[in-house]
Amino acid sequence: MKHLIEFIESKDCQKTNIFAQLKCTKDECLILQQMTKELVAGNEDTLVLDVLSTLFCVKNYNHLSKLVNIRNLLELGWVVQNSFLHIKLNDVANLELLNGSISLSGTFLKLLEDGELNLELPEVGPYADHLEYLKDQFFRIELHQKLVSMKHSYTQNSPNINRVRNKLNLLEKRIIERIEVTQNSIELEKFFKENLLNEKEQIIFLTLLKEEYSGTDDNFRDMNALIDLVSFDEYERIKNRAILEESGKLIESGIIDYDEMLTPFGGISRNFFIPEDILHKIMHPQKKKKRTKIKLDMLVKEQDIFEFVEPKTSLEDVVLHPSTKEILERLLKQVDTKVVNLLKEWGIKDKKRGLEARIMFYGPPGTGKTM
Repeated sequence: MKHLIEFIESKDCQKTNIFAQLKCTKDECLILQQMTKELVAGNEDTLVLDVLSTLFCVKNYNHLSKLVNIRNLLELGWVVQNSFLHIKLNDVANLELLNGSISLSGTFLKLLEDGELNLELPEVGPYADHLEYLKDQFFRIELHQKLVSMKHSYTQNSPNINRVRNKLNLLEKRIIERIEVTQNSIELEKFFKENLLNEKEQIIFLTLLKEEYSGTDDNFRDMNALIDLVSFDEYERIKNRAILEESGKLIESGIIDYDEMLTPFGGISRNFFIPEDILHKIMHPQKKKKRTKIKLDMLVKEQDIFEFVEPKTSLEDVVLHPSTKEILERLLKQVDTKVVNLLKEWGIKDKKRGLEARIMFYGPPGTGKTM
């Protein structure tokens, strides 16, 4: 904690070891110093009015002219607003900041602890296995996710956003370098090449894979959240929606799939996931998946709603009206696997769906429904 203590006790914060990395003015450094003192004293949140009143003259309203310094510290990412609303600084007047609550960012606290913000990149050595490779890729996704959250509060050229972008660029270059020196085949890289996935499609797939490994609350399975990860601005968001449409490579090739759910407001949202067979191939590349066939009688025995009846007669034993018999024969053809496979081959039936015939008999007792 030597950098923290030095920063607090220094009579001239410009002479501290971390000042050169702050890229801020003397007044802004004084604000950070005062907030750090408050933090150590147990006050994590600070009112803008309080910190400015403590440091600058209130009598001549000099403290109001320092609101621009608060704005700059927010833009630099050394300070964050304590608000649930994501409002870009460009949309906020300086006076709106006066009665707001702010606190020191995690980035600034890390700088105080370590004295530097250098990204600890893995050495340029071969990947020992696919898990080591995934560790780097998941860190890459975390940086993408961080950029998405920052976009709601900062301008695109904000120093705070640029710092994260630089980290991301360095990490992506290091991943490429490590892949080049890895002799063993990396299953996921092989999968990307086989399916000709571009960078945006890879990011979406990796995000869903990270969700599977981490078992989080599925925040990044939503369509809008996934599109945000690969979009620079609103125009790109609209353009990139095609990636997650039915005609997109990811869905059409069965690389990812989705569930549709009703939202509280009556709309429909899509939650994306990686199908089990693809997931097994990536997570356990050395193991062949054992396919377990689920039989109808097994399912029926596990519940109490239906009764499984073994037929003792054929359709020929049932006396039926010719038109009724014709309808039944047509329905039976629909569940004939040869017919179903032919319909799939011709493109009439969806390849991902199985048998769809559902038959409900009605009529008074004794008319042969059960038979």
